[in-house]
Amino acid sequence: VIVLGKEFYTLWMPSQDATILQILTILASMNYLFLSGSQPVYSIYTAANKVKQNSLSILLSGVVSCIITILFCLYTDIGIYAVAGVSVVINLIKNFIYSLAAPATYIGEKRYKFYPQTFICFIFVALVSVCGFAATYFISYTGRIWFFTKVLIVGIIGVVLSSFIVLRKNDRKLILNKVRSVFIKKS
Repeated sequence: VIVLGKEFYTLWMPSQDATILQILTILASMNYLFLSGSQPVYSIYTAANKVKQNSLSILLSGVVSCIITILFCLYTDIGIYAVAGVSVVINLIKNFIYSLAAPATYIGEKRYKFYPQTFICFIFVALVSVCGFAATYFISYTGRIWFFTKVLIVGIIGVVLSSFIVLRKNDRKLILNKVRSVFIKKS
């Protein structure tokens, strides 16, 4: 979405403004882009029987987001960007202040236990985006085949980078051994 969103929307919805659609898509998915690595943390609420607290934080952040979005729409010229942008900012604040910290305390860890994984996700998204832009910058061709070629290139870059950023050395070895066993059959 970050690297090829504009091209995707140009192909998919040629009569629409692809740049606006790309920006809105990035804003709408930003919370997940940076917090995807910490999604398993949310199961701690269920395991610790603290679902009510998390639900209240979601409800409160939703109400605050709605109020601020209405104010932005009434008193600024931001328009549609306010809808996606405000909700992302409010959700990120909620997640960093409460949603990542509370589960750590529920399992007896320090409040910042899950922040490093979130930081790794941020670094990963940034690196894949920069490398994706760099790798596809020189492919000026357009059309569906070239778009899928670029998607393949960015996908390969993502897999390679994730194997070094996200996975530990033992995990990489395990995956490499599995891949080798599929392609190299022992006699």
